[in-house]
Amino acid sequence: MLNFNDDRFVSIENAGLAVEPELDAIIARLLGDGARNLFFLGAGGVMFLTQPAYNLLRTRSTFPVFYEMGA
Repeated sequence: MLNFNDDRFVSIENAGLAVEPELDAIIARLLGDGARNLFFLGAGGVMFLTQPAYNLLRTRSTFPVFYEMGA
C-alpha cells in the first residue's frame, strides 16, 4: 500500500489490545445490567478505528457484537 506505515499500524493494534481488561469489566457490568448486544455503527475512516475493539470483543468474549458500516 502507498504510504503504509508498519509501526503505526502495529501501534494502533496494540493500543486496541491494551484496553482488554477494562473492556472486559465494562462488558461484564453491562451484561449484569441486562444488555443483550452491542452495535458499532458509522461510516468512513472513523469507523475503521473501531475495528480493533470490535475484533477484540468478537474473538475474546461471549458478548454479542455487530459491525455495520454505512455508505
